[in-house]
Amino acid sequence: MTARARTGPSSASAPPPAPFAGAFARGRATVTAAGARVPTGRVATTGEVVSAALWPASAGPSYAVGHDLVVDGGVTG
Repeated sequence: MTARARTGPSSASAPPPAPFAGAFARGRATVTAAGARVPTGRVATTGEVVSAALWPASAGPSYAVGHDLVVDGGVTG
């Protein structure tokens, strides 16, 4: 049996590339405001989203079948 991963809409915060830091600084308030509406109080880091997406390829879910892993900080909870 093959494990499959399906991702859905989510928000993630990543450090901006140096040449774009000024433009991204203006958006920081928007990201902070968006995170305040999430039950965890923040948006996900890229590492959190990547680790969830890679989980099906690991040894961890050897008996998990047909599961949708929702990574949204509790928004749909």
